Amino acid sequence: MRWKSLLVIHMAVCFCSLIFLTEAKAVTNQWEYILLDSPVSFQYLTFIDANNLAGGTSGTSMYGGNIYLYTDGAWSPKVYSKANISKIRFFNTQVGFATGGAESFGNTLMYLGKTADGGKTWNDISANLKSSVGSTADMPLYGLSVVSSSTIFVATSEQVYGSSNGGDTWNQKGDILIQNPDLTLNRDLQFPTALDGYVSSQNYLFRTRYGGSSWEKLTPPWNHNLGKDLAMLKFIDANNGWALVVYDYVSPPPEKYGSYLYKTMDGGQNWSIVYQWEGDKGEPYPTESLYVKSSNEIWVGGGLEEIWHSVDSGLIWAMENQGSQNIAIWGFQMVGFESVPRAIASSETQGGTSIAGYYKYNSAACTYSITPSNQSFTASGGTGSVNVTGGDNCVWTATSNVAWITITSGSSGIGNGAVDFSVSVNTNTSTRTGTMSIAGETFTVTQEALSTGCSTWNDVIVRYNIYVSGQGTWSDVIACYNQYAL
Repeated sequence: MRWKSLLVIHMAVCFCSLIFLTEAKAVTNQWEYILLDSPVSFQYLTFIDANNLAGGTSGTSMYGGNIYLYTDGAWSPKVYSKANISKIRFFNTQVGFATGGAESFGNTLMYLGKTADGGKTWNDISANLKSSVGSTADMPLYGLSVVSSSTIFVATSEQVYGSSNGGDTWNQKGDILIQNPDLTLNRDLQFPTALDGYVSSQNYLFRTRYGGSSWEKLTPPWNHNLGKDLAMLKFIDANNGWALVVYDYVSPPPEKYGSYLYKTMDGGQNWSIVYQWEGDKGEPYPTESLYVKSSNEIWVGGGLEEIWHSVDSGLIWAMENQGSQNIAIWGFQMVGFESVPRAIASSETQGGTSIAGYYKYNSAACTYSITPSNQSFTASGGTGSVNVTGGDNCVWTATSNVAWITITSGSSGIGNGAVDFSVSVNTNTSTRTGTMSIAGETFTVTQEALSTGCSTWNDVIVRYNIYVSGQGTWSDVIACYNQYAL
C-alpha cells in the first residue's frame, strides 16, 4: 500500500549518519494517553487552557445535556438537563459559547449558552435567538463558530444565524434551505473571518463572502451518493481549506477502503487531491478528524487511536500513534503555548460519542545523550555509547547499513541503561551539517554526504535527508531521484 511504502521511506531517511560526533541530547517524541477521570463521558470536549477544560454531555433522553468544568484539578457540573450539548467553544479563557439540540417524535429542544468567567457560570440566551428571529418553537442547534467575543454564528440542521453583539440579538443569515437539495446541513459550520463562512451538507458546500447575507452553493469533492463522505472540513483563511473524505467500495472485489485529503485555494471552487490512503478492510487509514496548523503542518486521526502527521503540506505522512482499541481520534486542539495539538479520543456508544481522555505529545518522556563528546570518527571507525534515561518507555534500537554509515549495536536499551555502537565511514565524501536519529529522536550533529552521484537508492535518501535538515532543496531530491530512475 502507498502509505506503507512512504512510512518505510520516512523511517529510513530519519536514520541519518555522523562523522564528527559531538555530545548531543534529545528527548522522545511520543503520544501519551491521559484519562480524564471525569464522572461522565462527554459528547463534546474543549480545552480552555492547558489545565482547564469544559465538557458537554448527551443522553438517551432529550434532556441529557450537561456542561462540566475541570478546574483546580477537579470536575464540577455547571449546567443541568438541557438539550444534548453539540458544541462548546471559547474565544479566550473567559468568553465562551455552547450549543445544544435534541429532536424526538416531533418534539424539539435547544440550548444556547454563554459564559464570561471561564465556564464557572453560564447564561441561557436561547430566548434571545428565538425572539430575534420570531420563533416560538425551539430550534435545535448543531453548529457553532466563534469569530470574536461579539461575533458568533450558529446553525440548525437547515439555516445559519448570526449575532454581532455577543448573543443579545440575532439574524437569520440568508436562506440556505431553499437552495440545498440535501435539505439538511452537516455540523461543519466555520467562519475563518467575520465575512467568509462555510457550511457543508452531504453532497454540497455552501459559501458566503458577505457575513451570511447570501450563500453560494458549490460542488465539493465529497458525495454521499457515491460513497464519499466528508469526515471533516477545515479552512484556515477565506480561501485555503482542506477536506478529509472517507470512502469505501466493494465492486469489483476485493473490498477496498480509504481516505482522500483534498485542498482548495480558491474558497472551495476547485479542489485537488493532496494524498490518498487506500487499503484492505482492517488496515489503518484516517477516518475521523483533521487539523491544519499551517499550510505545511497537518494532522489527521483514525479509528484505532491513529495519529497521522505531515510537515510538507500532506505529501508524506508518518503514523505517530496507533493502538488496538476501537477508540477514535475524535479531534485536535492547540492548547496554550504548546507546539503540538492535543488529540481528543472517543469511542462510539449507543448514546453517541463517548469522550473519556486525550493524547498529549510528551516531548520530555525520555532523554538520550551521546558520548564521548567532540569525538571524530575516521575511516578506521570508532566507538561510543548512547545513554538512555527516563523510564520504561525509553527504547533505543540500532540499525545497520544506513546510507554511507554503518551503525551496529551489541544490545538494545529499554529503560535506563547504555547501548554501545560503532561507526564506520566512507572517506569519499564532503562534510555537511545535518541530523542523526535514534528510535525517531533527532540529534543535531555534523555528518557527511555522499558524492554528487545519484546512482543508488541510498543516494536519493541522502538528498532527502539533506533537504529535511535545511541544507538542500526539494528540487535536489527530485533531480537525484530522476537520475537514479534512469
